[in-house]
Amino acid sequence: MKYILIINLALLYVTLSKAEKYINESSSSVKSDHINITKDLKSTTVVIENRWTDSFGEYGTGKCNGHILTENKAISLIIYCEQLASNGDKFWTQLIRDKNMEAGIGKIRFLNGTGKYKKFIGIECPYAVNYMNEKINFFKQICELP
Repeated sequence: MKYILIINLALLYVTLSKAEKYINESSSSVKSDHINITKDLKSTTVVIENRWTDSFGEYGTGKCNGHILTENKAISLIIYCEQLASNGDKFWTQLIRDKNMEAGIGKIRFLNGTGKYKKFIGIECPYAVNYMNEKINFFKQICELP
């Protein structure tokens, strides 16, 4: 029985240590339109163009659009993106940030994909974004692949 436990633990370790990580880094240009509803509530629509590289050695461009709601400096957002890799593969994502999340941190959900990005469908990963100013940002996501 002891040997079975040791073998199972060894197999689990090998499986976990081989988990593949996917990393995507991008920089974006952002165009936004604001409506100030009250002094504490602002609605913003955004259109984003980005350039990216990933841990598959791939690179590409993308476009996004969506909505940001700022309430008492807390941000909620839902943004949809379409990405085109240099090899012609595409993937579509949804960026989500709840006002309870830490500033600059959110989740990305893969909605659809072609080619090597098909295996991402349904996966959610954390992302972080840093803003140079209101029009330029830098984005990084790290995903654990199944």
